[in-house]
Amino acid sequence: MKKLTKQHSCYGDLLGKIDLLDQNVHKIKEQLNNLKQLICNPTHSTDVAATDEIQLVNATMEMIQEICVASQLDIKPKDELE
Repeated sequence: MKKLTKQHSCYGDLLGKIDLLDQNVHKIKEQLNNLKQLICNPTHSTDVAATDEIQLVNATMEMIQEICVASQLDIKPKDELE
């Protein structure tokens, strides 16, 4: 019975991480859509648009980097899951 409870706990943790990743992917998708709109429909002067674009790309890259590092830190070896 304890093994079953351990598995449920593991699945709960995994589902929580998947939900967090889904939220982060949604945020990245929104940022990429904003970037696409900024590039395709410039409403600012070229300098302002370029600065906004650079800031958006940097923020997106930082978020992707954080997600990758966090996911690597959360991975447990197979023998620890049993």
